[in-house]
Parts: sequence; structure tokens; C-alpha cells
Amino acid sequence: MSFPPSWREVGLLDICELNPRALRPAPEVLVSFYPNSALGDLDGQSPTANIRPYGETSSQGALFQEGDVLIATRGRDVMQARIMSGLTTEFGVAQHFLALRPDPQVLPAFLLHFIQQPWLKQAALDTNRGTQSQLSIPLSFFRNLRMHLPPLDEQAYLVDLLQQASLRPYEEALHKAAHLSDALALELLVSGAKAQSWPRVTMSSICKFRPPRRSPSESRRPARVRLFTPESIDRATGQVQPAKVKFETLRKSCIEVQANDVLFTLAEGFGESGSAFVVPKEKSATPFASSAFQVLRPNNKVLPEYLACFMGLSWLGKQVQSISDRGMVSRSLFERMELALPPLAQQRVIVDLLNKVPRQQLHDAQEKARILASAMLTEAFSASLSRKWRSQRRAPKKVAPQRVEETPRPGSRQAQGWATPAQRTARARVAAQLSVFQARVWEALSSLPFALLIDDQDAVDAFCRHPLFNQETPISEVSLRRALEQITALGLIRKVGIPGAGGHGDGRFMTAFRACRLNASGHAEEDSRGSDLKRFTDNRASSDKGQ
Repeated sequence: MSFPPSWREVGLLDICELNPRALRPAPEVLVSFYPNSALGDLDGQSPTANIRPYGETSSQGALFQEGDVLIATRGRDVMQARIMSGLTTEFGVAQHFLALRPDPQVLPAFLLHFIQQPWLKQAALDTNRGTQSQLSIPLSFFRNLRMHLPPLDEQAYLVDLLQQASLRPYEEALHKAAHLSDALALELLVSGAKAQSWPRVTMSSICKFRPPRRSPSESRRPARVRLFTPESIDRATGQVQPAKVKFETLRKSCIEVQANDVLFTLAEGFGESGSAFVVPKEKSATPFASSAFQVLRPNNKVLPEYLACFMGLSWLGKQVQSISDRGMVSRSLFERMELALPPLAQQRVIVDLLNKVPRQQLHDAQEKARILASAMLTEAFSASLSRKWRSQRRAPKKVAPQRVEETPRPGSRQAQGWATPAQRTARARVAAQLSVFQARVWEALSSLPFALLIDDQDAVDAFCRHPLFNQETPISEVSLRRALEQITALGLIRKVGIPGAGGHGDGRFMTAFRACRLNASGHAEEDSRGSDLKRFTDNRASSDKGQ
């Protein structure tokens, strides 16, 4: 495959840092801690972190900062990724993730889309060092990754197109459908008027709890095995797809189950619905379940599907979690559990009604959109999606009619020769990719009537006290400098070196960052650096003379 000359082949670690070796905070410093379960829905809203001292977090957690890209390396969400934003502390810690810190030559959102490519996920799974039920991706996979990197403006264009093909509307619709299904089930099985009128029976009278079971060592060696794990359940639809595994790979904790058994888990963090299901009938394979599930074997008084609907209620999960260790149902608790039991015919009506919630139809629509999004990703990273954009950039540009500029308000920064950040279309697209912290740094710098001396501690301290920043959360100089370098690489601000910083023309330089000036046509000027330096040296000379 051929790529444009402007695209260059790079290693992943040439453009970002893997698990950045930042100075680790002291044990007493507060950090945002994300347990593995809190990042399960990586495509949803930013999860809520637990604020705790760094010394109380997992030693195996990845240490990250605002704007880093987190990638799951274990469990059911393996290879899912997200850009971390909205941190209330300088550092965050996440279990079973790795952190990638993009350098200024790559947009975090572009890197995120690269990681989300289906072929890359499959390639990662091929390096799995764990089991089929507990995936684990080695770090060496990421060290060997290579990609073709376009210029920043083309990255911004591609990110803009890919975000327009987002699956978020489908995911939100599925989330609402799951809530509707759960609320409807609660009404029909527990809290509704009809449910209140049905006789209440003990669970022990309609099913066996933890029926006699055989471990792999006690079972005959079957030709084919289907393993049910938490990863087998599609949380969006509740549909179950067991894994095809070899009998030899089964853990000793796995148990043999049978058709029409109800498997459930009420563990915290698993999800609000879809945590209970009926083992389907299949003559050609022997079903096994992981130790994450508990087993119920219903008798002829209750439909297995009705029992699964009851055990999958989020209401029941919350009740059990409040009184039981790790959400596990003990035998004594099982003996006390009751449910409303209508006639079998009415049970079937209820199950059929709950099945009419269009979760599967929404999921099918999402899958079609996912296929289209996957095709767009392939075209984006093969340079096909931006081919027309590149040809238009190379074509001669027509001279636009002269636009009459509005007279600036007296005393405004425009009247003084300074301007707000450039608003050209390409710049606006780039600016849209900034993180919350980067956007605030850019806006704060644009409000200054002079360049920010990043090597001047007093100037940096004053800048960090800008009203745009949260004063309760201190800003580190490292984070500030990194954000300024990234915004500079995007062409939104300028980086300059000021000579004679030692005050005696000794050849040393101080680094400064300044906002862009705009000329009459609205473009950022490149020739104002000299005037900026003269302004600074004149002010410094006046200060040295005591004026």
C-alpha cells in the first residue's frame, strides 16, 4: 500500500510515551483511582473516580495524567481505549490498563482512533498470554506497533470525519432500552399491582441452589466444550455467546452445567441488567460455567426464562450487595428469598412482553453502523479518506473579495494590535480536539498582553492563578509546559526564544509562549516575533534602570 509523501511511517513509541515514567507522587498525595470495573464502559461518560492517597492504590495500576490515552489490557474490555479528561487531581491510577502519552506531533483523538481499529484489536488478541476467559495483552505488542502518520492538519480533518460517524447515539439508545427493560421487569415481577396479587413462594420451592456439580477433573472428557463467562454476555442486549475452548484449558474452578440451568451473578460493577440467563440447549457440546456464576436449577413450577428475569433485576442486585459479601448469595440467604409466582401461562406472557423491548433491533442497527465506522477507519488510516482533501489543498486558491473589517472597540486588544486565537476553519477543527485543560491554557494565554516566560517561576506562578483554572487543584509546571508544547505543535500559539536572558548578553535564552496576532485578513502573522522580543527587552531594560 502506497502512502502520500506527507505521511511518514513511525513506531508507536516514536510519537508517544508508554506508561510515562513521571515522578511518582508521595504516598500521601491524593490521586484519582479507577478500579477495573469503573472503566468498563469506556465509550460512555467519564467514570467517577475514587479520591484516595497514592499509597493506598494498586501497585499494578497505570499512573496517568490529563490527556493521556488509556488502553485496557485485561478482561472483557481488552483493547478498548479512551482519552482521560476531567481529572480533579494531578495524577490518576487505573488497574489493568496502560497509558499512552502523545507527544505534540500527534493528536490524542487521532491516536485513539488508531487504537480502535478492528484489525489492531484482533492482532492484539493473537498475542494473548492469558486464557480464553481472562485475556491479557503483553506490553511488547505495543512496543512493536508501527503506523503511518499524516500532518497535524490532516489528522484534525480525519478526526472530524470519524467523530461524525460516532456510535454514541446508538449506545445511548441501547442504554435507555436496557433501563426500560429493567423498569418494566420490576413492575411486572415485583412492584406492580398484579405482581402483588400473586402468591409468594420461596426460591427453594421452585429451584435447586448450587445443584450437584462436577468440576473438569470429575467430568468425562467431552469432545466439545462451551464455556460461559461474564464476557459471554452482551451487556447491550443480554444475549449470550459462550466461548469455544479446549477441555484441557478449563480451570478447576469451572463447573459442568446443563440446559435450562439459570446462571447469574450479582457482583457489584457487572452491570444493571443482563446478569442472569438460561443455558441454551445444545446437543453437540458440553456446557461449563466459570466460578463467577452461581447456578439455579428450576423445577416444573417455574419457567427458566421467568426465573432469569427475576435474578437479573438491578433492584435485586442492589439488595444482595448491601447485605452480602461480594454480591454472592449464600445458602441461608437463598432460603429466605421469595418471589411472586403467577401461573405458567402468565409467566410466558411476561417473558414475551419483556422480549418486545427492542434491544436486539437497536443492537442490529448499531452493528450496521459499526461496520460502516470500521470501513471509515480503514480508509482513514490508509490515506484514502482524505485524498480529496489533499487534492483541494494542492489546488490553486481563488482570491476572495476583500472583506470590510469592523472598527475595533477603543481600548480592546484588537485595537492594541493583539488578537484572539485564529478562527480559520482548519484552526477551529484543531481547537476542537483540545482537552479541557489544553483549552483553558490556550484561552488564558490568549488573554495575556505579552508572552509567557515559562522559565520565569514568578510568571508561571502568576499564570497558574488565572481565573480560568481551578484554584483548588494545583497545576504542575510539567503539565503546563507539556500543554503549551502540544498547543504550539497544533499551530495555535507560538514558541519563541528570548536572547540575553541572563541580563548581560551572555548568549543564554529564555523560552516564552505567546498568542497569535492576526493581520487584516484574519490570518496569523509570522513576522511579529521581532516586535515581541523588542517589547520584552525594552521592558526589561526599563526595569533594570528602575523606571
